Amino acid sequence: MKVALISTLYPFPADVGKKVVVTGLIRFFCEKISSENFFLIFPVTDLMTKNAHEFNQENYILPTGITKLRNIFFHTFLRRKKSIQESLFFSNNITTSLQKIINEIDADILVFDTIRMGQYLPLLNTGKARNVLYLEDLFSVRYESMIRALNFPETKSFNPLGNFERHVPRIFRSYIRKFSFVQKMLLSYESKLVANSEAVQSRIFPDNLLINKSEVELLSSWGGRGVHVFPPYISSSMRPYARSWNKSPIFVFLGGLDVPHNAVSLENFIDVHLSKIIQDIPDVLIRVIGKNPAPSLLALVKKFPLHVRIEGYVDSLDEVLLGACAMLVPLLFGSGVKLKTIDALSYGLPIIATDFGVEGVGISTENQDCIIENNLSNYGIWMKRLLDSQFNEQISRNSYRLYMENYSDSSVKAKYSKIFSI
Repeated sequence: MKVALISTLYPFPADVGKKVVVTGLIRFFCEKISSENFFLIFPVTDLMTKNAHEFNQENYILPTGITKLRNIFFHTFLRRKKSIQESLFFSNNITTSLQKIINEIDADILVFDTIRMGQYLPLLNTGKARNVLYLEDLFSVRYESMIRALNFPETKSFNPLGNFERHVPRIFRSYIRKFSFVQKMLLSYESKLVANSEAVQSRIFPDNLLINKSEVELLSSWGGRGVHVFPPYISSSMRPYARSWNKSPIFVFLGGLDVPHNAVSLENFIDVHLSKIIQDIPDVLIRVIGKNPAPSLLALVKKFPLHVRIEGYVDSLDEVLLGACAMLVPLLFGSGVKLKTIDALSYGLPIIATDFGVEGVGISTENQDCIIENNLSNYGIWMKRLLDSQFNEQISRNSYRLYMENYSDSSVKAKYSKIFSI
């Protein structure tokens, strides 16, 4: 059996959530069918780094800036047939390259990465291949969530592009970053076009994959065919329960700091709530693990040098998560499963989160598997309570059990094997 993944990015190193999911899928295929039968098709970019895998690799060239502008004008604003993100990934040259690669591979399964690559299926002859669309999240739902967040009084203007910004023509970037009315207008327009593409493509593909169970139900109600819950394959069940927390008030925030829901939520939490928490827990320390903090976040952190530490990307989370009291996920908005939450569960690390922070994870018992708290003013209360070692271990053991039942190596591989009939 041969499998090819037509990706929108080169997923190494796996330093953001999207790459973590994609590399997990690659690892599954290489384990099940051998690396010599797996093909990764990805764009040539200046962000590529060497990886240690021996699977086959094929490339396509992303559109030029002129082509992107022409696509946005013609396909997005004039014809309203493609969302902006589809226009940024569309060209006749990519169609030609993909057809040539598909002909040469003659794969049994072709996995298309989101609607950005799914748009090519009607233009390609995929032969005998079973075509699968990996949607990740419903981006239309994510954009609606961002629009609601922009209306919150505590939310400052933010960059909705996140780490997708590099694909957007430079002429647009500064306007999108600076002006909330531009952001609302753009997100509203894009959300409608994306929702249409998600609905249309999910009816064309016989199998559609989403991480979030509630979004699976929503896409099915739109007429999507074969919509499956697709849990991320992120770590091994061989990791033992081995916490090394020494009862110190060290808490963790984990996530890319150029992702809008992370950036806005963390700034709000520090700005509005941290002073009160320090009064209750004088030696509290929040370790922030994530890349690309905004200047506004760095300036805010300087006001609390003893209590917040931005540490950037770390190669191994073992020391960070095994030794912390709990993970904080005070998200004000967002959509889809948060990989940071699953990471915490896999280490048996207690979590304090809003509903957005545990969305799609499948928490079975509120405040026993993890602490769900939407009133951020109460976070200090829960943080102080988790300093009690007995209560902390109770939550910790329950969270680890939840991970083993739903996201362990054996659990996820069994689900993938069923989805792909391997």
